[in-house]
Formats: sequence, structure tokens, C-alpha cells
Amino acid sequence: MKLPANFQFSQSNLQDFVDCRRRFQLKYILNVSWPAVEAEPVLENEHLIELGTRFHHLVHQFLLGIPAEDLQIPEQDEELTHWWQNFQSAIQEGGELHKIWLPSTLRYAEITLSDQLGDHRLIAKMDLVVIHPDGTAQIIDWKTTQHPPHRSWLTERLQTKVYPYLLVNTGSFLNNGQSISPNQVEMIYWFPSDSKSTICIPYNQKQYQDDKAYLDTLLDTLVHLNADDFMETSDEKRCKYCIYRSLCDRGVFAGKLSDFINSYLIDPEETVEIDFNQVDEVSF
Repeated sequence: MKLPANFQFSQSNLQDFVDCRRRFQLKYILNVSWPAVEAEPVLENEHLIELGTRFHHLVHQFLLGIPAEDLQIPEQDEELTHWWQNFQSAIQEGGELHKIWLPSTLRYAEITLSDQLGDHRLIAKMDLVVIHPDGTAQIIDWKTTQHPPHRSWLTERLQTKVYPYLLVNTGSFLNNGQSISPNQVEMIYWFPSDSKSTICIPYNQKQYQDDKAYLDTLLDTLVHLNADDFMETSDEKRCKYCIYRSLCDRGVFAGKLSDFINSYLIDPEETVEIDFNQVDEVSF
């Protein structure tokens, strides 16, 4: 299958391919728009998307140097206010993010890294990359889900593979020209709704080599598929939260948002992905 000449791979579209090849084909190759919602209730789903976007925007402004007292949150936004207070507490001495806020660190907010992947580019827009004086690097991702998922679920996500891989390959310009080894990298998922549930996933040389092999194999599989080989996922639970479900004769009604949340809280082997948490590539 020949991809568009200007196509760029990301953790999001690669995750779509892994989850369902047919969804990848419809969304990125055929550019099919389909009038369906992802989850019910619609208003709650839209609220989560909006809330996550606004939190990312607040943190981005703060990281750019705007004083916290100048960042106004309407009084009625109790949930966003709570998240913002959790963030402010986390960067204070004794907080789980205090280390990233030390004056000696280099901080890069909303930084985009890219590298070659086959004949295309692999890109990632990271919420925050922190370089410490000893050369260690942390990638911080603000995960604005209502409840933290299982660590094992996050570990297997393409985001956890792509972000550290790209930082190792292309991050030397963030480190005064010095290369960053896999053993110096750590991925941190921080949850404003539950700041005590921070998930830290260290990287290493073996994981880097495994991720490189995995991405190369994934690309080789994708580009050699014929149009008829982009089959629907065999895990029909995923279809409940896919806008193409009726097009694929996998149901008409969207799955319940509460069922999705419960799925990744209860059984990490039975999880699905929904797009309301794909705010890591939002541009401001």
C-alpha cells in the first residue's frame, strides 16, 4: 500500500494501525469522514476533551513564563481548578514533579521531534522534555483521563515506545549537542486528576533496540499490505468507541464512556483506546 507522499507517522496513527488496520486505512489512506460519535454520553465526552485541552494550554502558558497568578480560571470550573492546584503543588518542594522545576534543569514545552521512518517521517509533539545537569532526560506527558490506567497498559502503548525512541535518536540539540543514551531517559505520565498516581517508566538500551525492531517491522508490514488486507480488528470491543463501527457493520450505537473507563481500570488485557485522551498533539 502506497502512503501519501507527505504522510507522517505518529504514535496516534501507528496505534490506530495496531488496534485496527481497517480504521487506519479508512482514516489515513482513504480519508473517510463518518458522522458518528465515539462515546456516550456525548456531552460528557466533549467535556473531557475540552477540559484536557484547557489544562494543556494552562500548563504550556505557565512553562512559557506567564506567572501563575496571571492565569485566570473561572470560578465555576471546579474540576480544572482542582487539576491546576494539583499541578502547582506537584512542582513545589516535596511534590512529585519538583525535580523538573529546579533552576538547573533545561525545560522544553510542547517540543516536536522527528526522525526518518522508512520513506516517511516519524513525529511526536511532547508536552515537556526536561534535561537535568547530569544528562538524564525525562519526558513528561499530562494524562488528562479521569482515572489513571494500569501501568502495564501504558507500557505497551505506542506513545511509550515512540517518545523515548525519538528523544534518543534526535534529542542531542536539547542537550547542548550531547547525545542522550537510552539509559538516561525516563517517561513520566502525570495525572492532574490524581497526582499521587504518577507512573514513571524508565528506558534502557534493550528497550530501545526492541522498539527500533518493532517500529521497523510495523512499517514493513504496513507498506506491504494490499488494499484488501486492511482487515477489521478481531476484538469487537474496540469497535464500540470507533466512529466507523456502522460502516464496518460492527454496531450503530456508541459505547458508554463509563464502560471504557472501567475496562482499563479493571482488566488491562481487555482495554481499548478512545481518542478523548489524544490531546498530546494539540497545537496552541
